[in-house]
Amino acid sequence: MASTKIPPETLRTLRSSSRLINLSVLNALPTVALRARYLVENAFKGQHRSLLKGTSPEFADYRSYQVGDDLKRLDWRLYARSDRLAIKRYEDENQQATCLAIDLSGSLRYRSRPDLPTKLDLARTLLAALALLVRRQQDSLGLALLGDVSNRESDGILDFLPIRSSPAHHRALLARLESPPEPESLSLIRSLRRLATLLPRGSRIILVSDFYEDPDPLSAVLREYQAQRLELIGIQVLDPTEITFSMDDNGLFADLETGATLPVNSRAARAAYLQRFARFQNDLAEIFRETQARWITLRTDESPFPGLIACLQAIAPSSR
Repeated sequence: MASTKIPPETLRTLRSSSRLINLSVLNALPTVALRARYLVENAFKGQHRSLLKGTSPEFADYRSYQVGDDLKRLDWRLYARSDRLAIKRYEDENQQATCLAIDLSGSLRYRSRPDLPTKLDLARTLLAALALLVRRQQDSLGLALLGDVSNRESDGILDFLPIRSSPAHHRALLARLESPPEPESLSLIRSLRRLATLLPRGSRIILVSDFYEDPDPLSAVLREYQAQRLELIGIQVLDPTEITFSMDDNGLFADLETGATLPVNSRAARAAYLQRFARFQNDLAEIFRETQARWITLRTDESPFPGLIACLQAIAPSSR
């Protein structure tokens, strides 16, 4: 994986800011754009807008302008001399393409209490905040919405925005996160394999999911990513009840993926569930460790800042 740095003072600011976030206020905000702005403005209140510090970059070469590139990066003097539209590149410029990916499966729409966000809401807020920060750095991002519907050939990807850095592109990305479609089904393995065909070799993927998949196929696809030099950062989002199984009432449990129901005696099932969940989490951590992919778990009843810090550390270039 690429070696990256964020100034220590920036990390300290983020970590201390996580204690200042009012989760009730955050969760009550009506749009993902407002929640993202609330996170970002509180994280860097009183700070210089730049997240990263370093020496001035040295010019390396040019590349041809592509539709969607930020016009501010065009070399207008070169255009005046040669009628050639070109973008300046620098020695320390981070050229690794980064794609945000979000699991839209039914299990992400779960929440155990009305005062908590759904797992999908947390995922969208995290990625929107990251997109806002990246936009302020004038860097590039793409977006993949994972899922399938029967009436179209989606191949596991409901919507895909390629890597771009223009203001219009970032607005489109936020709009997709604001109103994502609801898929009929999702195979995370199929979606990840399809996504690999849409990105250049060496790309980085920040995936937010609950990762409720069979560990063996997931291990296989992450090894394929390794072979293709695709760097994966997995952000697992969980509801606290999924972690603690803190339910005492008996009743029908519904599968949010299939709609199937199952009568469950909560007290009788707790010990077996917790044992199986712990084994699943250990297997998942081991898969990410063996394939040299990053992995972090977030809870919907806690601050999303650990995920934000992990993403920033991954995508920040070593200097500016």
